[in-house]
Amino acid sequence: MTFRRLAGGRLGGVLVAALSMPVAAQEAPVTVFAADDRLDRPEEGDIFRLAPPPGLAERGVRVGSFVVRPTVALGARGVSDLLAPDYRGAADVAGVIAPEVTIDGDRPGLDLQAYLRGNLVGFAGHKRENLAEGSGGVSLARIFSPALTVRASAEAGRFIEDRAAAFTPADVRKPVRFERMLGSLGATYTAGRLVVSPTLNVTRYAYHDARRASDPTQILVQRNRSFVRLNPSLTIGYVPVAGTVFYAAADYDRRDYDLKPDGQILRFDRDSKGYAVYGGVRFQPTPLTRLDIAAGYQRQRYKAPLNGPSGLYARVTAEWSPSRASSVRLTALRDISETGAFQLGGARRTRVEARYDREIRRDLRASLRAEYRLSEVQDVQFKTRQMLGGAALTYYHTPALELFGTVDLLRSRGTAAGTNGRERLKRAMLQLGLRLGM
Repeated sequence: MTFRRLAGGRLGGVLVAALSMPVAAQEAPVTVFAADDRLDRPEEGDIFRLAPPPGLAERGVRVGSFVVRPTVALGARGVSDLLAPDYRGAADVAGVIAPEVTIDGDRPGLDLQAYLRGNLVGFAGHKRENLAEGSGGVSLARIFSPALTVRASAEAGRFIEDRAAAFTPADVRKPVRFERMLGSLGATYTAGRLVVSPTLNVTRYAYHDARRASDPTQILVQRNRSFVRLNPSLTIGYVPVAGTVFYAAADYDRRDYDLKPDGQILRFDRDSKGYAVYGGVRFQPTPLTRLDIAAGYQRQRYKAPLNGPSGLYARVTAEWSPSRASSVRLTALRDISETGAFQLGGARRTRVEARYDREIRRDLRASLRAEYRLSEVQDVQFKTRQMLGGAALTYYHTPALELFGTVDLLRSRGTAAGTNGRERLKRAMLQLGLRLGM
């Protein structure tokens, strides 16, 4: 679930960043500027999103002014390569259970969204790869006046890091566990054509030590990756005409790690301070296209001798609605991420993703996705390049029953954290299942 919806739905508004928790462990665990999109995109009536299938909006149980929607997904998953170092190349099948409860409330002047989610994956032959994840969150938006809206959100969850993540250690017997907690507080103030949005985001990552695959009696320290990130920001927008927003933003980025230098395990102080300044515009060149383009400068300062990356910050989102039954979305982002390594600072990261959604029939939908990821550390031969792709097909049999199938492909090449050699990874996943709701 992603907290994106705001009461009022003003296209030219500037909003607090959406904070999303990963459903599974396929997402990179650290995203420095994941919350840069502060411009409102109304959900209802948005031509760049497919309309909900018939009856889906009526799903749920009304309790006063709240609507509770419990669902559970049941499925079977096949994986071509588990990517574990001690049984590399091994394939396996697994059962998947993913329960979820969402709550939506719409009282006058107050918008509430909340969720609880679980993700359980049990493999038939390799029990060490089993997943048990859970997360929950709540988001509130309070409209004090037509000119002032205040928002707050909080989320927390426990996850399993994907073995194919860019900077996860290779020599671990079990995938690394970590917790992530996020909090956000912000406001939007409108004065004529001017829109001002201050925001404060706080993020906490807590990693757990893991045993080495090469020698299970030894502990591979991961607590050195645990940190707190403080990220205040200010966005100012100007709306010359409806549907067009020019904006400028400044972000401060402070990261404080739990472990401090001890002269033995950890020799360097990995705390850092950084900033990003950028400007952009969102507009619709044609009634069926929408663009959001932002560019600027970013820098993250680490104490010597750790690498302190700097350079271009860029974000592009292009949307196209060729028909009422299809949509195309292209996104690109260049930012700075953490590496998690003892002797490395930050990494420059580039991500490009394309997605196509198609309504074949009112009760049948398909989607295609392709993504490119590049993470590299300046002045060090440390680089990871990944290509990802996927397809999904969903059949809405009734408002209470969905049947789905997904295919996910991964190809990765780079220097794996914790090793001295080059790594080439390939993986294919197929999942079939059903989703029950009420």
